Amino acid sequence: MYKRQLNPTGMNTTIDKQELIDWITEIEDLAMLKNLQSLKESAEGTGDWWDEISEAAKESIRRGEEDTKAGRVYTSEEFWKKIQKRREKQLN
Repeated sequence: MYKRQLNPTGMNTTIDKQELIDWITEIEDLAMLKNLQSLKESAEGTGDWWDEISEAAKESIRRGEEDTKAGRVYTSEEFWKKIQKRREKQLN
């Protein structure tokens, strides 16, 4: 068995690599495999999350960046005050 002791915090932890390998080879869920591939790429520094997200998500991020540059943003405090005012108007 391929086992490696990890003990960065004093915990007694054993990782069984062969168990993980066996589990991965049995996975047939493509979404799960894609998630594992993404995790691997992230750990290796070879993947770019931007390439993995949908065009709709990219467009949403771009709009948010444009809103920020144009000053069309609120702090969290400002946002919640506006919500509170709307609720008060609805109740009256």
